[in-house]
Amino acid sequence: MKVKIYLLVVSALLGTYLPANAQNAYQRQWQAFQQQLLQDNISVSISPEDALALILHQEPIVWKQGGKEGGVSGTVIVGFEISRKGEVLHPMVLAGPSQLQRPVLDAVRKYKFNPYKMGDEAITVGASLTIDASNSGGTSN
Repeated sequence: MKVKIYLLVVSALLGTYLPANAQNAYQRQWQAFQQQLLQDNISVSISPEDALALILHQEPIVWKQGGKEGGVSGTVIVGFEISRKGEVLHPMVLAGPSQLQRPVLDAVRKYKFNPYKMGDEAITVGASLTIDASNSGGTSN
């Protein structure tokens, strides 16, 4: 599985390259994610380099045998919070093929991170992952 981490602001640029109906869906999901961050009083989103350095464990994507996601590949963007303990909180799909969203989201929920520290204090931060997923051969890349 290839994982790239982008700043939330940078991922908004994807809307420029999506069809109109996908742009609208992406914008709605983006707004919902921003609302979640505001609700949780999260004011810091970390850089891609910082987020990448914090990853302790990436869970592989589990594909159901004979599931509707068979033979599909694509990119799924997931926004979430990294807690003070390094756990994933409130993950939500921001964009990606509907057939891949559930398996990718299930995997991201199990990711583990080192806590992000500001000074000596661990804080909860916003982050997003762009995950390239493929189930064409029954495995993920």
